Amino acid sequence: TGIAIVNAHGQITYANVRAEKILGLSKGSIEQRVYNDPQWRITDFDGNPFPQEKLPFALAKTTGQTVYDVRHAIAWPDETSVFLSINASPLINGQGEFDGIIATFTDITAQEKAQKQLAQQSQELTRSNAELQQFAYVASHDLQEPLRMITSFLKLLKEDYAGNLDANANTYIDFAVDGATRMSRLINDLLAYSRVSKGGCPIELVDTEEILHEILTNLHVRISESSATITHDPLPAVWADKTQLGQLFQNLLGNALKFRSELPPQIHIGVTYDNGYVRFSMQDNGIGIEPKYADRIFTVFQRLHTMADYEGTGIGLAICKKIVEQHNGQIWFETKQNEGTTFYFTLPNEKEKSYKR
Repeated sequence: TGIAIVNAHGQITYANVRAEKILGLSKGSIEQRVYNDPQWRITDFDGNPFPQEKLPFALAKTTGQTVYDVRHAIAWPDETSVFLSINASPLINGQGEFDGIIATFTDITAQEKAQKQLAQQSQELTRSNAELQQFAYVASHDLQEPLRMITSFLKLLKEDYAGNLDANANTYIDFAVDGATRMSRLINDLLAYSRVSKGGCPIELVDTEEILHEILTNLHVRISESSATITHDPLPAVWADKTQLGQLFQNLLGNALKFRSELPPQIHIGVTYDNGYVRFSMQDNGIGIEPKYADRIFTVFQRLHTMADYEGTGIGLAICKKIVEQHNGQIWFETKQNEGTTFYFTLPNEKEKSYKR
């Protein structure tokens, strides 16, 4: 910490070694040096002239009180700058008159430059993300149209030339239609992944019991076909984006129904509370996950099974992870192959913890 004494005329009468180093003064050159020496251009942190009346000397003299953390920069003739945080206390003489200040100050140049760099990087990242989202939307829209055309004409070809095509031709057409359909599904999933971001819908207090009821309605046919039993603890309200929360529950429940064993699915949603967060658990009796896949499960496009075994693009759990982390939570799982899987995720039930900043 630098320490300096400035008299009532604005002259520096004392500075310790640290102050000399920060201010760029050589030892012994302190006396008669004016604190706002013309060689020092005093600016704010953006390089604009700093108001004289807001300098620590002026504030301490005017108010008669200690002022804290006044921040300004000193620009040297060589155009380099030092950024300072200054505390200044008025010195009062025996007659009760202002006699100068004693100031302590620290060099915060490194911190300020780091903050500016982070702010700039954050702006660049925000801009880049916006461009990527726009690209994903445009690309998905533009790619879907030729895929629909390909699929439609292939189906027309098969219908119009029924009986004129041999078995191989029909098989090739089926393969082509299936490939176009899967590509269309992949494009839609990529678009869904890109849309999981801040600013989509407002954060609000969402009743997860209501969300679950909506998702069970959406999955009614799959639940009925698989004779699944789904139970749950009393579910709380959490601060969240309602649309994203519904997507999270639907993806996890959909997976539990998809990756089932030979037994009818039994799924239970549990709830515990911890320091402003709700920890949800979704336990199933499905096929489980091999431990060797643990580091791949939440990665985009990392399918653990072939298309012949289970349909899908391998994006569902990546979307779940993005949603949970977007809400300042965590997601993980425990599993034993052929004995089922339990997915855990945390969500805030306090508004100030609701979104990563």
